[in-house]
Amino acid sequence: DGIRDRDVTGVQTCALPIFCRLGPHSFTAMNSLLFADLPPFVMCQGQPAQARSMNFEGLRRRGFDAESIRAVKTMHKLLYRDGLTLAQAQAAITQIETTTAQVQDVVSLMSDFLSGTDPQRGIVR
Repeated sequence: DGIRDRDVTGVQTCALPIFCRLGPHSFTAMNSLLFADLPPFVMCQGQPAQARSMNFEGLRRRGFDAESIRAVKTMHKLLYRDGLTLAQAQAAITQIETTTAQVQDVVSLMSDFLSGTDPQRGIVR
């Protein structure tokens, strides 16, 4: 899928193979080298790229409300901090309580992206 609307890449992003996908609202630092999909909202850096955080400032600038940003924080914890496999994190993300339409959109965006990820390629960790 490559680069689409609302994907942010640093100047001179080094390599994005044709089979890798960048999720919406993701951010790559300069000279990042990606070998896996970069999920929505994730910021990465390095060679090879590693997830550093979520793009919270970018979300605020784009008008995401506090509840949606909390949902993104929860998803980050599930994907990167809780020691879960990708399949376990996907299952947990679908269980996040969606109190507003915007939170539902954020959770659906992540769930849909992860469901399209090739298990052998995986995501940037």
